[in-house]
This record gives sequence, C-alpha cells and structure tokens, in this order.
Amino acid sequence: MPEEPQTEDEAEIQKWRWKVKSVKKENSERHSQRCDVELKLAVRSSLVSANNKCVHVFVDGLLNCYNLEQVARKMKDEEGFYYPHNVDFRGRAYPMHPYLNHLGSDVCRGILEFAEGRPLGKSGLRWLKIHLANLYAGGVDKLSYDGRISFTENHLDDIFDSADRPLEGRCWWLGAEDPFQCLAVCINLSEALRSPSPETAISHTPVHQVPFLSVVTAFEFCEKIKLMTAYDELR
Repeated sequence: MPEEPQTEDEAEIQKWRWKVKSVKKENSERHSQRCDVELKLAVRSSLVSANNKCVHVFVDGLLNCYNLEQVARKMKDEEGFYYPHNVDFRGRAYPMHPYLNHLGSDVCRGILEFAEGRPLGKSGLRWLKIHLANLYAGGVDKLSYDGRISFTENHLDDIFDSADRPLEGRCWWLGAEDPFQCLAVCINLSEALRSPSPETAISHTPVHQVPFLSVVTAFEFCEKIKLMTAYDELR
C-alpha cells in the first residue's frame, strides 16, 4: 500500500488517494482470480481422489469449476462446435452451456478461439494490437486507438517473450487485468508479426468491440423504418 505523504498539498494527497484506490482494486481482482483457480484445483482434487457418487452431489455447486477443465479437454481436438443461446426480454443472447463459454471468466475466454480463421489484413492487425492493449488495461485501455497501438508496439519484446516463454520468461502477461486472454493474443500476434506477411496471417482470435445497438434497439429501428416507409407511401 502506498505510504501517505507527509504534506498538506491537496494535489499530492489526491494522487495518493488515487494510488490507494488503484492498489485496492488490483488486490481485490487478484484475490478473486486466486480464489477461482484454487476452487478449481480443490474440486478437481476432491473428485479425483474419491470414487463415490455422493461426492458429485456434495460438490454440485462447485462442479462447474471442475467441468470447465473437463469440457475444454474433450473439445480441444474437435474441428469446431456451436453454442445454443437463449435470448432474454431485452434481446440479450446468453450461451446455454454453463461451463465453458465466451461470457465466462478470463480463463474461459483465454482458451476459446474461432474454429474458422481469417486473414488479418491491415485492419485486423491494427485491431489485434488495440485488443491487446485493452486486455492489458491499467489505464492503457483509456488511451486513443493510436496510443494503444503505440503501447503494443513499444512492448513487442515483452510480447514475444510471453509467447515463447510464458512461465520461464519475464511473465509480462501476468501484469494484465485479463492475463490469460492477454497471453492468447500475445501468441497470436507473435505468430503474425514473425510471418513473412503479417497481414495475410490467419487469426482465430476473437477481438472485443462494443456494439452500438442492442438487438431490441435494432428491431425498434427496423420498425421505425417500416413506419416511415409506410408514411412516405401514404404521402
């Protein structure tokens, strides 16, 4: 925790308060991640060490953590698979599979990729760099797009090291707010940049972007267009 400055300068005190708030937030996030991983390991250990059916009932609420690994191992050799979705009253779509999906934890998102890859192209390579900066976060995600691209390009050595030696190297990726997704993008970006033609490299990585319209809003917009068309026809 940052030490409180021995001063009456309001600007310095405010900086200290922001640093304390940032440290507390980071500690809270790391605690939740640590609990998540420890829970997965504990459930896995208890199920492996016991061959009693009642164990499954006893840890029913914790079974999701164990099943995440099991589902991932079973599906990793498949050419591809699909997620059935439910749509709620707001028009938001949620995957029905409870264990491993793209709306899950950082671990879930970090090990998922599209089955069908696409050439990055100039725009895709640009967005992959922006995506990496967004995942690293820590204020970097608040920069302009050009600022985020510069951040990624200034850390290429760290990115290559993370891709080549994720556990033995400098472990730069662990400093990200979403470390497993960050590592996945480090690997993908390293492969692209090291290829003879980065823009033609095939990528399977999902890149997060904020949609401007929800499904319901889109439908409302379509209905509005229909009404406007009908009004024009009456005129």
